[in-house]
Amino acid sequence: NSEYMGTLMFASSSGLRVDALAPLITSENVHAVYGAGNVAMVKDLMPLLCPDACDRPFEMPNVEILRVVDESRRPAAFALDGVPNVDLVAIERLRTYKNQTLEFLEKGNKTEHPVTVAARRMREAIDGTLARRPPVLAIEHGGHFDLVDGNATVQAAMLAGWTQLHICVVARL
Repeated sequence: NSEYMGTLMFASSSGLRVDALAPLITSENVHAVYGAGNVAMVKDLMPLLCPDACDRPFEMPNVEILRVVDESRRPAAFALDGVPNVDLVAIERLRTYKNQTLEFLEKGNKTEHPVTVAARRMREAIDGTLARRPPVLAIEHGGHFDLVDGNATVQAAMLAGWTQLHICVVARL
């Protein structure tokens, strides 16, 4: 809409980071954030946000390799041994404000979408061909967990339909 476009135009001209204006991404709206309507809006706004990235092909994240992983094998994606304050959290309680698509296009130097890369790395860790990553970091706040690190990882799990994820709680507010 025009209000959103005006905000982004102001942000771009003011030097603000584009991802600071990204919508809250939750398990309920993650498909809308990456859905066809958002693709059109992002493509239309790219000349305003980062002219040097406009010629890059737009890539939707591919998380199919995570959809087929049995739920009992999913913790193998993360190095959990010896990490304090690790909780298994329902994915609908996780919140991220970082729109990986906008960052991908804004930087213009990546060959794959960050969520696709996260999905592939998680699957490789589960299969034992790549070292496991530390758990996602989050701050518990009002019954939800706001991500500090691991945005692409969480968004890959959300898009793949996972229902829970191990996270490391770094603070409880």
